[in-house]
Amino acid sequence: MANGREEILKGLADAVVEMDEDRARQLAEAAVAAGMDAYEAIMGGLAKGIPVGKFMIYHNHDDGMFWVYQTFDDEDAPHRAALLIKFSTSEDVADFLQMKGVKL
Repeated sequence: MANGREEILKGLADAVVEMDEDRARQLAEAAVAAGMDAYEAIMGGLAKGIPVGKFMIYHNHDDGMFWVYQTFDDEDAPHRAALLIKFSTSEDVADFLQMKGVKL
């Protein structure tokens, strides 16, 4: 099992790319056990595994959360979107989008 900070972060990103939920869960637990900050594990690990693409942001005014979706344009599902992650502040959304190369 991964135990170094960088090894955990890389493993989290790889688990997302490979869609390996069990591995992602194991590494998330290792991150907690290592005392890693949850934001660092998400932004430095899990979010890096999310492919670059088109993003859509929805702000829920009832609870103040920001929902980030990735949209897909293909023949089978021309208007398909997948919920990627939700954030509590617009600054966190901006950090995520900038990390994915989106110019704000």
